[in-house]
Amino acid sequence: MRDVQENSCGLDQKRPNKILRLFAPTDLVRKRPRQQDSRPFEKTYLRHLASNVATMFRLRLSRRQGPAETWQKSIFVMQLRPYQSDIIERARAELASGKKSLVIVSPVASGKTVLISEMISRSLAKGKTTIFVVHRTELLEQSVAALESAGVSPGIISAKAAPEYSKAVQVASIQTLVRRLDLVAAPDLMVWDEAHHVAAKSWATTFNHFKDSYHILLTATPIRLDGKGLKDFAQSMVMGPSTKWLIENKYLSGFKLFAPMTVDLSSARVAMGDFLKADLAEILDKPTITGDVVSHYLKIAPKTQAIVFCVGIDHSKKVAAEFARAGMVAAHVDGTTPADERRQIMKDFAEKKIQVVCNVDLFGEGLNVIGIETVVLVRPTHSLSLYIQMIGRGLRVAPGKPHLNIIDAVGNVFRHGLPDDDQKWTLTPTRKKKKLAAGPEVKIKQCPVCFGVHEPAPSCPCCGHVYEVAAREVEQVEGELRELTAADRERMNWVRRQEVRRARTKEELEKIARERGYKPGWVFMQMKHRGG
Repeated sequence: MRDVQENSCGLDQKRPNKILRLFAPTDLVRKRPRQQDSRPFEKTYLRHLASNVATMFRLRLSRRQGPAETWQKSIFVMQLRPYQSDIIERARAELASGKKSLVIVSPVASGKTVLISEMISRSLAKGKTTIFVVHRTELLEQSVAALESAGVSPGIISAKAAPEYSKAVQVASIQTLVRRLDLVAAPDLMVWDEAHHVAAKSWATTFNHFKDSYHILLTATPIRLDGKGLKDFAQSMVMGPSTKWLIENKYLSGFKLFAPMTVDLSSARVAMGDFLKADLAEILDKPTITGDVVSHYLKIAPKTQAIVFCVGIDHSKKVAAEFARAGMVAAHVDGTTPADERRQIMKDFAEKKIQVVCNVDLFGEGLNVIGIETVVLVRPTHSLSLYIQMIGRGLRVAPGKPHLNIIDAVGNVFRHGLPDDDQKWTLTPTRKKKKLAAGPEVKIKQCPVCFGVHEPAPSCPCCGHVYEVAAREVEQVEGELRELTAADRERMNWVRRQEVRRARTKEELEKIARERGYKPGWVFMQMKHRGG
């Protein structure tokens, strides 16, 4: 679905002359017979990452520059998947129609790095300048490595790099770029990674400074928790394939999702649309909960390569320590961990020297982590975007990986639905309260045996348990009354809690309140706890 919005960002919509065919294959490119790159595998994390992006093919680009001089440059062009070629062609058509800014939506792990490298390579081949904007050091290094593997030698705009503003392609840290706007010439094209942040102050300032450039905004989740849409920054939206389609066509890994634990978050306050981290840390940073997380991992996905999402640094370190006590080789990383140490930890994880990596707000966006077999969520969130991004880290396919294990220890699936649910993205702003209360449209079912969560089905796809068909009528049978045991009562209370947890709208909560005889204030408190 493509949602074309009216221009509200003050961009010039006149038909462009400079780069109407910005991404068109250049007439100057002459293809050699396709030949797989046989370079030896470089044993560094970034090169290992880049080598897994795509199969590279060598081309020779010849171009005349001036009356008497010519130059040649060897580049690598990535082999695109059919849906990636389709995205690029539709994006080019939007620009050719007069649009100057558009959003490309493509799921996590669908190959946005390949898209970006291909678009920048084509733009460079047409003699155009590009700035590629990222927001984290790891993403900057990852992007530079991918472009270099594609034969593009970019300049780097970062506090830790010497500027080379004369280069046609720049990879820029947004934190540095916003402070150097007067030093950087406006490019023909701006490409924005993780573009759902574009409404943030530093991003918006940079965007408006380069408002005369063409803008390509890439994201898997074009939504902000504060409800701000992207309508002020983009004139149209190009939709890539859905996560479900990519899984069905083997471009992404299938998954099994388990929600074996219930954590009472009723005391956690909500601010700016999400749980306060201080409250979450107080609730979740307890030995019993941490121990349960590790025991469920050992039961559901033992000895698999796992990324664990935690709520705070102390919490993450304690979870890592608990995994280590259980015999796993575990490590903790966060934004304050020295860059060299982070690189070494992720290299060791990719080489399976480390089994479990616990992190805080580090792997939630963009970063391509190699070899994930299990994602453990110990970080509750009201953010659909964060939920999708966290799980998406593990959806990449890999040899010998039958599926991704998702252990949701905090009930995020009951807030947002399954990670492959189809999403109805638009450019228009959403009402924050309505979005938080709406919940998933697709109904889900939880297995009482393995606690797997899935779409309604006759049996559990995680363990094979066959569900009993509920009788439509109550049969009268002879028997004797018996007192409910503590186990019976606990089971009944668990079912009742799950019914409340799965209620996604105010109307559904009001129905439960009427059936159970609750006071009207109960619905109000439930909505308040959910941020509604």
